Amino acid sequence: MQRSSVLCLLFAAVAAIAVAVAVYASGDAPAPGPTPPGRMRFPPPDPHRAIHGDDTPAVPRGAPQVHVEVRDEATFVPPPPERVFARVAGEGAWLPATVLAGEGAGFDPPRARPGLAMIAIALDGGHRLLRQLALGDEGQTEYRLGARVVVRGHVTGDQDWPLRGAEVWLGELDADGQRRTATTDAEGAFELDTPDGAGVPCVVTAPKRAVHWQVLAVAPPGPDLRIALGPGASLEVQLAAAADDIGAARVFVVPTGAVSTALAQHPFFLQALTDGHAVGANGRATVPDLPIDGTLAVLVRHPRLPGMAPVTVTLRDSPQRVVVPLQFAEAAWTGRVVDTAGAPLAAVSVWSRQPGQPLGAPGSARLLPPQVPRRGVCATATDAEGAFTVGAVPAPDALVSLRAWGFAGLDVAATSLRAAAPIVLPAWRGGDPAFHLLPPASGVRWQASTDLGGGVQAVLEPDQPWVVSFPHAGRFTVVVTTRTGDVVCGSETFHGLDVTGPVELASPRLP
Repeated sequence: MQRSSVLCLLFAAVAAIAVAVAVYASGDAPAPGPTPPGRMRFPPPDPHRAIHGDDTPAVPRGAPQVHVEVRDEATFVPPPPERVFARVAGEGAWLPATVLAGEGAGFDPPRARPGLAMIAIALDGGHRLLRQLALGDEGQTEYRLGARVVVRGHVTGDQDWPLRGAEVWLGELDADGQRRTATTDAEGAFELDTPDGAGVPCVVTAPKRAVHWQVLAVAPPGPDLRIALGPGASLEVQLAAAADDIGAARVFVVPTGAVSTALAQHPFFLQALTDGHAVGANGRATVPDLPIDGTLAVLVRHPRLPGMAPVTVTLRDSPQRVVVPLQFAEAAWTGRVVDTAGAPLAAVSVWSRQPGQPLGAPGSARLLPPQVPRRGVCATATDAEGAFTVGAVPAPDALVSLRAWGFAGLDVAATSLRAAAPIVLPAWRGGDPAFHLLPPASGVRWQASTDLGGGVQAVLEPDQPWVVSFPHAGRFTVVVTTRTGDVVCGSETFHGLDVTGPVELASPRLP
């Protein structure tokens, strides 16, 4: 009885196979339609049949099979997203714009959210134009520039007397980074043109006066301003530390607590243009043109200085002096940064930090620059040769983080730094980090698989590429192997493949 049942089952199985072979050989099988690449179980139960579903045609025996093996080496950090585009009214070309200060400024910013920002718009010839803009919480914000309009006005001092020699700036920088300004005459009058639009920063300075800034909406025929400058004072900051390179420090001032009316008119965003205030070889820095009312916090950045607690200063009408004690890191890490061609990358921002310490800072209504030091983090930038030295934070798993505009960011374990091996940052291409695998032969259906995602496989139509996403943008070693049955036709290894967008991989061709 049992033997009879087993024989029946065997005969039924043989008959089913015979029918399937006959149908396939007779050409009566359904004509294959285009099958998009898809995800499958890996490995499939039958190497000659895809498992998208019952309607997916079988792969002919002897069809080429390509396997892609991926080894993860590094994860890239994307540069800041482009949140602003500018355009001249009536023209189609977009002008690139970057966020200089305020919401969304700097690297690794918090998630996109609404807020005020100071943006820098790139004009022809290397000129830049600064504008204040309210950013949305998603997508990109557009700013439109119009024709040039003349802004006129008068600047006064004590008792409403005309102030001669005051400088007025409307946010325009030449190719050398110098401000395009107008100077008031004996009547305190000035004229200066600028492209019309909203959010125009008007900054006015004069000796022994507190700097004043306000936001203008400029439109024809142009505003006629009347600006009064109050008395000003300077702040002398003395750094208390013994170091040969004390001149590498930079001083920043930020508001703290309740902001006085006079301090609310101080352009803190200018520190993003100047990278704070310079420190001399004697360890002293001067912060000029401050009001005589308000409270400030003083912060110091130095390549070997972990971000410190702020030192608070109350402003008065006499010159203020404050001593800031510094405690440098006991050790330092060095390195060199290059692009994929081996050319040095200058002005790359470099931080040393503990894992989890953020680099990006939330925006501020006072448009604070993103370079303001973060507590417990050492920061510097590469020189013209791409070299850097940064203080070593006391953590066994410390990271050295590198960020640059237009390039992939990278977080490197500090213990892996080697002076002889430069750190390579590839240019950022954008788009989905995926590989486009080309077929190994023309005019034939083929099968592809990869170890990504726990195992993925697809059946491809003749001359159809296979597109699969990487888990993230990063650096990978990729091995592509072509075989027919158990015979390996060719294998190629891509070492250190930098993926910052779509990449194309060629399958080894059939002989």
